[in-house]
Amino acid sequence: MLPDETRPGEYPAREDGVAEYAGDASLAVVQYNAGSDGQATEAVSSKATEVVEFLAGEILAGRPDVIAVQEVCESQIVLLAELLAAEDFAVDYEFGPGEDIEGAAEACGALAGRDVPAEQARSGLAVLVRAPMVSAFRYHDVPGDESTVTRAVCAHTARPTTVQACVTRLADGAAGDEQLGQLSEQWQLEAPMLPTIVVGDLGVEPSAERLSSLYSSPVGDGVFHEVGMCGAAEPAAACPSPARQGAWTWEGGADRLKTDYVFVDAGHFAAEVASRVVVDGGECGGLACSDHRLLWGWVSLRVTPDVSGTQCDHVVMTAADFPADVFVRGGEVPCFEATRIMQDYYLRLAAGAAPGMGGGGPVEVGTWMCSSGPATAPGTTCVREDGVRTEAVIWP
Repeated sequence: MLPDETRPGEYPAREDGVAEYAGDASLAVVQYNAGSDGQATEAVSSKATEVVEFLAGEILAGRPDVIAVQEVCESQIVLLAELLAAEDFAVDYEFGPGEDIEGAAEACGALAGRDVPAEQARSGLAVLVRAPMVSAFRYHDVPGDESTVTRAVCAHTARPTTVQACVTRLADGAAGDEQLGQLSEQWQLEAPMLPTIVVGDLGVEPSAERLSSLYSSPVGDGVFHEVGMCGAAEPAAACPSPARQGAWTWEGGADRLKTDYVFVDAGHFAAEVASRVVVDGGECGGLACSDHRLLWGWVSLRVTPDVSGTQCDHVVMTAADFPADVFVRGGEVPCFEATRIMQDYYLRLAAGAAPGMGGGGPVEVGTWMCSSGPATAPGTTCVREDGVRTEAVIWP
């Protein structure tokens, strides 16, 4: 057996809860193509439920910070969140409906013992993070057109700091190349401002040219580490000879290929990464739970917080569309978190979360509470639950 394979539940032990940000935090990520699109068979009711129970058991064993699932029903994601919450493992999620595949509505509406609302009987992909989620965004095949297929979903985490976690499922051939190019531009993958995790079924093997724009040097032209590139199964392992490698994650006939990935950007995460895949994916309703295996990845977030008095480089736009500078005013926090939280606050004001043109609050944004002054003193203050404080000052 390869060292980067494991049996269900055999994961490095983790403490309950996520450690507070302290400059070096270990994060666990799990990727799974559940293979539930269009499986309208006699066993679908049992399978659709049992695959969620299988996934919930693995999540509770490994306690990941980010969970990415493709070819899954929204009804299954709702059930998954409920099962995890019942075990005191609270997650928030964002679901994006995918292609309208024949049989998907029947499969997604057939969870055993549940009356599934019609709006949940659709298939697609989802990202789940430990609650609370700060914000989430969907990306479509035609950018800005919500009537098209959801190509990807991104979420911003609150703990241990603001991390952008994105899940996608790419098509085969040139179409997938174009999709990744569009997403790379929208997610700023050449130089991510936020710590960024890219997860999903990317549809190709590690050697494919498509992935050269992601893999970091010396095995690619991008700025991302992939959790299998060190050939290690333990989170603290060194990475002396990175390569485009990893245990297989998809089986089709005689083919066994790695098509599932967890990438993290090199600017915010350490090069020492580790992965394992689940050897036995279980049996669900008389069928294999999926033709994919679970891929687990462990990464270390390493960022130096900015100190009180720091003016952050990036400008935010208020709800009234005025530019503003962001400052760290009390305690220490990375500028990327201070800026992202401030921008999310203004986006919530613009969406009607609090009254006023650019002023209002207080509004809760993840683990922060933000509020703005009146027109005569329009600055904004955000205070984190541990007392760290940031301010936004509108340009004169």
